[in-house]
Amino acid sequence: MVEISGENPLAGFSLGNYNFAPLSWFDIGHLADFSTLVVYPRLIPQRKLRLAMVQHTHTIQQSKTVQQKTSVAKAGEVEQKWFVVDATDCTLGRLASQIAMILMGKHRPEYTPHVDTGEYVVVINAEKVKMSGRKLEHRHYAWYNGYNRQKMESYGERLERKPTDLVHFAVKRMLPKKNTLARHMLAKLKVYAGTEHPHQAQQPIPASFGFQAVAAKANTPE
Repeated sequence: MVEISGENPLAGFSLGNYNFAPLSWFDIGHLADFSTLVVYPRLIPQRKLRLAMVQHTHTIQQSKTVQQKTSVAKAGEVEQKWFVVDATDCTLGRLASQIAMILMGKHRPEYTPHVDTGEYVVVINAEKVKMSGRKLEHRHYAWYNGYNRQKMESYGERLERKPTDLVHFAVKRMLPKKNTLARHMLAKLKVYAGTEHPHQAQQPIPASFGFQAVAAKANTPE
């Protein structure tokens, strides 16, 4: 910190090897030796000019601001992969939430809300999915048969009658509601009660969720 006094601090002055223009609010100036002079003028009642000179090295000047770009996906340009998920001993809600994320494409850095950037998901062993507590008995599906009569069926009964419905409807309710994009996303979900599926030609990549992921992590050597 250097203090310089004068009759008229607005008239310009010299300090060492540096010549200063008449006083104004200086921005950052660059000198020939790649050093930077920063001047912060401040007038006080005693008509003294306080200057703070800071010299930066050539390395600091070479630093550049990193430019960040936002990519927007376009329909038809996104490569969509196939995943196969084993639902054995997986909790229904947690399994459905992670499948919905993949169907929507939210796992991708280039996720775009109005474009289908999701993958295909094949779920096997849907009949072995689990629910915590006694929810299979206490929770019900309700619908109307068209004759002003409501029908109800517990999750456990539906699991025995149509094993794939639990996973299908759980994922459907976690996707965007009532639009064409949601229907396209749900069409990429393939649910099968057993271990066999007709999508071997797509060479689906195994994905582990819930209990399967915990078991795989425990068996992975560190």
